Amino acid sequence: MSHTPRVALLYGLNTSGGLIYGYNSGVIAGALDLVGATFPLNAIMKGILTCSLLVGAFFGCMVGGVVANKLGRRTSTVIAGVISLLAPVASSFSNSLPLLCVLRGVLGIGLGLAAVVVPLYVSEGAPSDKRGVLGTIFQLAITTGILLGYVAAIIFDDVTHGWRYMFGIGAVPGLLLLLHTPIMPESQQWLAGRSLDGEAAMLINSPDSKGNKFGDLLLPVNRRAFWVGILLCITQQLTGINAFMYFSPAIFTAAGFSSPLLATIGLGAWNVITTLIGTFFVERLGRRPLILGGTIVMAVSSTLLGLAYIFIKGSAVGIISVILLLIFVAGFEAGDGPLFWVVANEIFDPSVREAGASIMNATTWICNLALSLSFLPATQALGNAPPMLFFGGLGFVCVALLWAFLPETKGKADKY
Repeated sequence: MSHTPRVALLYGLNTSGGLIYGYNSGVIAGALDLVGATFPLNAIMKGILTCSLLVGAFFGCMVGGVVANKLGRRTSTVIAGVISLLAPVASSFSNSLPLLCVLRGVLGIGLGLAAVVVPLYVSEGAPSDKRGVLGTIFQLAITTGILLGYVAAIIFDDVTHGWRYMFGIGAVPGLLLLLHTPIMPESQQWLAGRSLDGEAAMLINSPDSKGNKFGDLLLPVNRRAFWVGILLCITQQLTGINAFMYFSPAIFTAAGFSSPLLATIGLGAWNVITTLIGTFFVERLGRRPLILGGTIVMAVSSTLLGLAYIFIKGSAVGIISVILLLIFVAGFEAGDGPLFWVVANEIFDPSVREAGASIMNATTWICNLALSLSFLPATQALGNAPPMLFFGGLGFVCVALLWAFLPETKGKADKY
């Protein structure tokens, strides 16, 4: 496949994979109350329904590297596409809450598999001068999918059983992913590792032709990449991005917005726009400066917001909260948000890339689940300020560790 069609294919694959991730994870926020009109939903069942996708995604990520290594990138993408097509359709026809939770979990498996395989395939197939930009497209598609989920919540809010339509629409990105697979050649790096062609056969005795096992990540040669990967997961998920997004309606209400839902859609649009910062600068400035700069912005914003909740009273704290929320999101989307998908594949040696990508993606879902289960209880027990100060403090710790250990991976996809 020539250069231009190949790049177009990679753009399409990353867009489809990101939309699967973004829409299906974001749509639940607007669908919960509508589901509650069909099936009785107490707080526990809301939590189970919300977390079923996260649990499924964790398992999808854990098996993603194994599937990609055994079956190849193309077959793995087909599997992810089929699951991401059928599970949302089946969810929309659910006649019981337990079945709906199970099907959302199955969708999570497809989502997790796509989150591992698609960025991995793009990283291996992208021209070196476009690898960073192509990698950030996945995050741009995620934010676009989340925004579309917010829009769907408004469109179907007054529609009987509107949640069925909202969940059913989630099949569209899966279909788009499948439509790319007939013209999707297998990854040449995977073929080389499997010695499926004559040229690859010469590599079978190469020092780089090692097994791809999770345990190999802890070998001395791979240990630094493993721990940097875990640090990136913590930086992306536990410094507060999802807490800010969950908390945004309350922030907008405190600031005096008459329609918090419309304001949240505005936040979703800001989320998309600021992702373009990372897309534009990733090949100009490199990965390391953007991640460090974005994390500093996030840590400062969280700390200032925590202090504002302590020392500022009245309507002023609402306005300040909105400003800091927008700054925080901009910092995340300029650095940790999109760059995670790039660096997650670049930091690992090809011999352990599938395993490394699986572990990193699974760790992000564990962190996401932990934050989802703990944030609201923490704010109810401690108030708004302590969690924000915790996010800020953890952010500064992550900045120090990233400064010390994060390598620049621009142009170094195979090793660093």
